[in-house]
Amino acid sequence: MSEDGDLRRHVLQLEEEVRWAWRQRVASVETTRGGEPAAKETGSGSESRQADAPGCSGKKALKPAQKKLLVDSLDLAYRVGKRRACEVVGLWRTVYYYKSVKKDDRPLRQRIREIAAVRVRYGYLRIHVLLRREAWYVNHKRVHRIYCEEGLHLRYRRPRRRVAAAHRMERPEVSRINQCWSMDFVADILFFYLVSFFPG
Repeated sequence: MSEDGDLRRHVLQLEEEVRWAWRQRVASVETTRGGEPAAKETGSGSESRQADAPGCSGKKALKPAQKKLLVDSLDLAYRVGKRRACEVVGLWRTVYYYKSVKKDDRPLRQRIREIAAVRVRYGYLRIHVLLRREAWYVNHKRVHRIYCEEGLHLRYRRPRRRVAAAHRMERPEVSRINQCWSMDFVADILFFYLVSFFPG
């Protein structure tokens, strides 16, 4: 879907949420005044067994990075200010203007990959101990985050017959016929029995 379509979908969802909140506030004021609450209109909000508005089937943008992109797209598409766009999206302006100050993880990532390649069965805790011995004073939670982002997870229980499960190496990509062979023991035994019982 185009960026304009995504923007319309999010604006429709936000408009529906604002109207729903306004109706709830009016109903609560009416009940506190002693009057009867207004009858609920059918098809006026997202309820169970009720279809969404056309083009509103996608997920909402909830993360700040996604909301920042929405604010930029609103600014480009509709020429609204940053203040108004942040109000529509529901993002604080301080969050929009915030600049990340996190440290560069590239040398640490490289060292974690090297240790994981040499020490195949080491998890992130053992890698953290080795890093501490090498004077890398990092938190174990940071090591775990990088370990997960690099895809260095190990299987908790390795089958005894599959030795390849212990390694982190992926299976090679096959680009032509007969480049990679495998053996099926069940089929080979079946073929052996067929040949032995029904000689040809």
